[in-house]
Amino acid sequence: MQTTSFGPTTSFLGVVKNKPFQTDLEHTIIQKLPDGQLQKYSLAGKICRDSSGRRRQEVYLKTEDNLSVNLITIQDPIAQTISVLDVNNMVASVERFQISNDRGSALSPESRSIDRAEIAKEIEGQICYRFQTRLPDGSKLEAWFSPELKETLLENISSATEEKIMRLYNIRQVEPDPELFVIPKTYQIVRQ
Repeated sequence: MQTTSFGPTTSFLGVVKNKPFQTDLEHTIIQKLPDGQLQKYSLAGKICRDSSGRRRQEVYLKTEDNLSVNLITIQDPIAQTISVLDVNNMVASVERFQISNDRGSALSPESRSIDRAEIAKEIEGQICYRFQTRLPDGSKLEAWFSPELKETLLENISSATEEKIMRLYNIRQVEPDPELFVIPKTYQIVRQ
């Protein structure tokens, strides 16, 4: 299963337990067209994580021709599945995965020591530390990571032709409803 990720690039740290939250997501993509004009796309969504480490991400997109696309991704380390729910067609694609405790991803702030003396700032009531790197495609990544939530709250990926800005806001450190991590019974399930 191949999915496009909208949300923090640097937050795939493995299973994060006992750090529940719910938040709103804003993802903006600005593309520089060959004629020099800028084209802007914005996505909205929500992310939540429960104390067991299950994570749900919802993304809402409206296309230029007024077509609404709603996708939900549920990462469930308990069931060892990733489910992508196509809300418009009521189909859930489910794939099994193996849990890895390896946090050595090049995009993981926790794979590097976060120097507390480096630049820090408060975002949404959380003290965040800056993490910067170059991605394999040459893009520059700057992320602001909250050690308290173990989550990236603000991220900017920029290249000569594109800028992607992701931010989490309205963060609530509460346990989400367990039903958010269950595929509705009305959905057709396709196992990959």
